Amino acid sequence: MKKQLFIRKKRQFRTLLKQIENFKEEGTWDDLASKTKTNLLNKLNRFYKVLKSHLTFSEWRRWVYPSFAMLGFLSMSNSLSAQTMNTFDTGVVLNADGAEISVMAQAYPTFADLDGDTDFELYLGQLGDPLLVQNFGAFNQSTMEFGAPTDLVTAPISGFVFEYSAPTFADFDADGDLDLLVGIYTGEVQLFLNDGSDAFTIDSTVLANGTSLSVTGEARPTVVDFDADGDLDLVIGFNAGGLMFFENTAGAGNAMVFNSGVAVQANSANISTGTFTSPVFGDLDEDGDLDLIVGSQPGLIEFFENTAGAGSPMIFNASTNIQVDGADLDIGILSTIAVVDLDKDGTEDLVVGNAAGKLTFFKGNSSNLSVSDFDSQELLQVFPNPVKDVFTIETSIEISRVALFDISGKQIDIQIANTNEVDISSLASGIYHIKIYDNNNRTTTRKIIKK
Repeated sequence: MKKQLFIRKKRQFRTLLKQIENFKEEGTWDDLASKTKTNLLNKLNRFYKVLKSHLTFSEWRRWVYPSFAMLGFLSMSNSLSAQTMNTFDTGVVLNADGAEISVMAQAYPTFADLDGDTDFELYLGQLGDPLLVQNFGAFNQSTMEFGAPTDLVTAPISGFVFEYSAPTFADFDADGDLDLLVGIYTGEVQLFLNDGSDAFTIDSTVLANGTSLSVTGEARPTVVDFDADGDLDLVIGFNAGGLMFFENTAGAGNAMVFNSGVAVQANSANISTGTFTSPVFGDLDEDGDLDLIVGSQPGLIEFFENTAGAGSPMIFNASTNIQVDGADLDIGILSTIAVVDLDKDGTEDLVVGNAAGKLTFFKGNSSNLSVSDFDSQELLQVFPNPVKDVFTIETSIEISRVALFDISGKQIDIQIANTNEVDISSLASGIYHIKIYDNNNRTTTRKIIKK
């Protein structure tokens, strides 16, 4: 009798989810009376509380999580995130032009799509030569190999302070292209402006509160909307350990202006992971918000879960070590990390550098619930992700329509070309969900991060 009761409640829960989903897709949700919407959501939440421990993993994969993602109800399932963090395969050393990628010391990887070909290129900083950031050519997925490297900053910048480079990219001057921000030995961040054709010229040291932005030494910067105000902030690791947050006060669409730095905390205490901290952000538990991943001098990779939820200023739990094959991921001292879906399978991977100048690729495997109705039968990839302007849907099936939703569940008008390319250049930075329909009305939901 009890089993039949839960079967009936699951059916009612699914029917209610579909009803709300239809309201959202038809654009009539906002037309409903406030009391009606509140009653529907309260009823949905009551069903969820009763059923969440009785839903099978298959049910989560097939219909609960895709609906929650599209409707903006991921916060209901955030309590699962610690149990469902993605796993990683044994590492593979990355090659370029027939040989292992190797720099003099301290490989510092980052990825960007400067040429607009909807694919990410690898950019690599190092320790040892005057400022050098190398651009590695097209990635071959079958051989796990990049093309031959070229120098991104063609004229070496002299002086001992430039004998270390930690690159990241952001549209610093709000002119529509990506500029190069490089952490240097002194703890400052040097700005190289993009002239619009991916030629970079040294401009100035980045300022904070009107003076040179600086940490104690060997700055390791990354950009993220840390305070959820719609623009990109700076988070910087450094040689003494810890992380600093520099708020961008300019607002979205304006050239970046930073406040003085404040320490980043986890579990109400300043983060201290060991010396030479190297931060990056990615959604490794697939709960819809960005988490913090940190490398450091000991070589371990620490994961700090963001518990605030998408659209809220970041709040982090205490760290856990990322593991591979049942043991802590460790490829040697001075670990640096890039998070990127390198193999275009919809799950974020890790590319990890170390003091020896090598790079290792760790393929990510989703432990979460975002498997679709037709993904298991047909190959479907959405890339690049994160995306700046245009992403491509690559699949062997014929797509009938595509719907895009922000993290609150509001549908956004988009146009899709015959090439399955979707232009979201006009959207604000943040997390979105795309729902893809085939000709049989089967669906899949994917998360998209707009840079």
